[in-house]
Amino acid sequence: MNGEYIMYGYLITDASVHVNTLITSRLGEYYIKFKDGTLFRVIMPPINLKGLSVGDRLFNFYDKGLVIDLTNNLCSYIQMNPDEIGFFKSFFKSKSTFPDYFKGVIVDLKGVKIDENGGSHKLSKNPKIYGKFEGEWTSFISFDNIEYWNNSMKTLNLFSHEFTIPSDGRFRPDLINLIKGNEEEGQKEKEILEEKQRRDRKLRAEYCKNKK
Repeated sequence: MNGEYIMYGYLITDASVHVNTLITSRLGEYYIKFKDGTLFRVIMPPINLKGLSVGDRLFNFYDKGLVIDLTNNLCSYIQMNPDEIGFFKSFFKSKSTFPDYFKGVIVDLKGVKIDENGGSHKLSKNPKIYGKFEGEWTSFISFDNIEYWNNSMKTLNLFSHEFTIPSDGRFRPDLINLIKGNEEEGQKEKEILEEKQRRDRKLRAEYCKNKK
């Protein structure tokens, strides 16, 4: 946005399907570099999607995520929907948690053992802690008991054409028609899109076969 930062890298999604649940892990190199040169690496937490066959469909992050400040050797160690046990119990008062609740600590990067093959990131026994935070990722976030953001504050309108590209999923004709209540037209647009995706997948397979 206005040259203040750039984002680059790649993400790989590894998924396993169960009877009524989809569990995914996110691997890869994902970076954000700010204008002043500060470089962050982001390690996304795994995703749990429930209700594939029956019940309400629920999308939740779980386990751990990391935001690593490679310039200053710091790490935000984020526990999604944490249990009130172990290391965190000594730093946070007990409270009822929700699936989108998180909490964590900002530590020296040396105090984190990063698992590059999955989500088993761990804190060392006595990491140097610079601060703590908690929140609900759809509602609020506070650092050291000071609230810095909540969903009643003014935020960027990211749906503005200034911040989106033509291929953004929110511009899909089927979704636009569905939102407007035109279900029949939306279904037609959905079938057109799915047919295009099948054709593109076939062309990619043929290209790879000919390339070999």
